Amino acid sequence: MRVLLESQELWTIVEEGYSDLPTNASESDQNIEREKIKKDREALHIMFQAVSETIFERVATCKTSKEAWEILHKAYRGENRVKTVRLQTLRCEFDALKMKDSESIEDYINRTTVIVNQLRLNEERIEEQRIVEKFLRSLTRKYESVVVAIEESKDLNAISTEELQGILQSHELRLKQYDDAPTKRLFKYKAINMTDQDSQDQKTVAEDGAREEESSTVQYDVSIVKNWDMWHASAIREVKMINLIQHSYTLMKQKTGMMRLCS
Repeated sequence: MRVLLESQELWTIVEEGYSDLPTNASESDQNIEREKIKKDREALHIMFQAVSETIFERVATCKTSKEAWEILHKAYRGENRVKTVRLQTLRCEFDALKMKDSESIEDYINRTTVIVNQLRLNEERIEEQRIVEKFLRSLTRKYESVVVAIEESKDLNAISTEELQGILQSHELRLKQYDDAPTKRLFKYKAINMTDQDSQDQKTVAEDGAREEESSTVQYDVSIVKNWDMWHASAIREVKMINLIQHSYTLMKQKTGMMRLCS
């Protein structure tokens, strides 16, 4: 909030405040006073917008930005006794920090940075080297090799948190590639099995189709044989009928000739 007030050139009025002028003040002093009051109202407006509803109830009745700032300072930083207790709590949290197995480098560094910033806001001096050493001590076991390499090849007094983060994230990406390789092989194996299964299924379908076609062919052949037998029997009967008719015609012809001879 202080940075915001400074960017609007309002921090001076918040820090110093203003005092009421006497009734016999000159015109120029009154103009200056009006300008201070205007800036004070602007600063107070910014504070009202920046705080939560709970804190707003504490500053809602303030008449000047300086008065509101003093209340906010106590609420967020507290008195010396409260500040000491808060620092002890933050120190314990910082010392107990440890990376989780399911946590990424970026998430762990961000979680640590939040606590470091809170310590610094409470006027705790934390050197960059202390933060770097904390990171190296609290990483999971899979980063042990890169930690040893950093400690042997880098000057911990000169390395920054950002540089350390870049090195650790590069190592994290390599580990992720190695972890993804078995998974890819497993998917490939499953794909091959699925392909083989599809091929086997296609082969089975083809064999079933061939058997059905063969069965249909046999049934068709049996039907042809049956039809042929029926036609052949019918043809024999017709031939016999024709032979009988011819024989009868021959007998009639002979009988007619004999009758003519007798007459």
